[in-house]
Amino acid sequence: MRHPFYPSYQEAQRGFSLLESLLVCSIISILIVSASISVQAYTTDLLLRHDAGRLKLFFEKYYARALNRRERIVISVDTAKAQAITKSSHTIGNLVFSPNTQVLLQRNEPISIFLHPTLAASPKSIRLRRGGHECRVVISLRGRFRVSC
Repeated sequence: MRHPFYPSYQEAQRGFSLLESLLVCSIISILIVSASISVQAYTTDLLLRHDAGRLKLFFEKYYARALNRRERIVISVDTAKAQAITKSSHTIGNLVFSPNTQVLLQRNEPISIFLHPTLAASPKSIRLRRGGHECRVVISLRGRFRVSC
């Protein structure tokens, strides 16, 4: 005869115990945390590459303009933005970086790059950092620009 407070063996084995449920929940939470950390690192790297690519395109655009119009253009890169300035001190273009992207400057002075059709640009490197990731936009001789991350 069956006691009303003690279920039979088959009835007791229908569900999960509290320990099994806690174990499954802890494993799922560990997987969610590790996935969110890897997604955050991926988006940080993606945004940094995006900013570096935008800066490279900015240089290419105004170098092409300097060649086509045969004028001197100065690009000034600061910690938060890049500006293209003509010989007559008119600003012809701005590029604002993403909020968490840092431009690493030597001695905290803005970098000025001269783009001129007859002069070779001096080789320079601009370092961008976001989180623990870093990219460089390299300006080589004769207007060649590349991104290395």
